[in-house]
Amino acid sequence: MSMMALDQFVMPGFAADLFLNWSMLVEALGERVYANETEIVDEEVGSAALRLLKELARHMPDDIYEWNPIRIAERMTRSDEFAYCPFAYSYSNYFFDLVFTDSMNTCFINFKFSIF
Repeated sequence: MSMMALDQFVMPGFAADLFLNWSMLVEALGERVYANETEIVDEEVGSAALRLLKELARHMPDDIYEWNPIRIAERMTRSDEFAYCPFAYSYSNYFFDLVFTDSMNTCFINFKFSIF
């Protein structure tokens, strides 16, 4: 997060997207979701991922809980309120058709979203 202010970062918070965000953080912390038949994930790692999500969301508007990646992308085309959305998933084909609000954003369209 040192690359930019957290208030420029946005993530989808719609229920299904939150689960995917959490799952990716679990993987980033070195665990596999549903790696065995008895638990979804190690409790310590799952809790750590949840704490990370909570810390990220703390800096975002409550409206994120109604936003999916497409809605965020559309919002980013209308304003410069947010600069980065790392949780865009497989919507990349949709995003390439968007035109962002200023020439700097248009130049860096491939960097605005990270596809995990």
